[in-house]
Amino acid sequence: LAAPLKDELELAVSAACRRRCAESAGGEACCQPEARCRRVYKVLSDLYTKSNNAYFNAYQRFARHYEKVQDSAWPFAQNTLLLHVFGGMRIVEDAMRVLVFVWSRYPANPTLRRCLASRWGNELKSSHLKMLDMWRELRRKQDFVLWEVIATSRWNSHRWAQLGMQNDAFKELWQTGSNILIAFSRSLHFLDRWSAQNG
Repeated sequence: LAAPLKDELELAVSAACRRRCAESAGGEACCQPEARCRRVYKVLSDLYTKSNNAYFNAYQRFARHYEKVQDSAWPFAQNTLLLHVFGGMRIVEDAMRVLVFVWSRYPANPTLRRCLASRWGNELKSSHLKMLDMWRELRRKQDFVLWEVIATSRWNSHRWAQLGMQNDAFKELWQTGSNILIAFSRSLHFLDRWSAQNG
């Protein structure tokens, strides 16, 4: 930003902090990186915990349903597995969209930018870019499944002996989604590792 615009923005942020933090003991200190970054970390940690738990529960429902389909020997039920798969993928997609929204605030939010421009922020950025690459791969695989549902009716197939093979695509989706959440978890552990190394 040009210097005059940057100064004006900083003044506006400072005034906003005074209004927002007026009731806190620390006053404007609540907008400083020490406080602000802790709040960002908590939001991201809560997002990971909720997403991971929801994803695990969705997979458990899928696994139970898969066993029921298998035990019932009813091939016409194969396509009902799609509901559980897409439910799980939606959980990962929602988490990724929140992360993208956080980064979208980088240019317009000076207090958040201080966190995202820090050493921790650089670690987050690297991890989030890797997650975006995996998310892109996940969507590609998901698009392939959608295409096959319409074009070939693959999951309406009556060839019961091929149930396991036909569901390999689902297993790939679950694994890729899990890899994204694992990368999310590792990105949050940076502060723990840094604290352990530096005291």
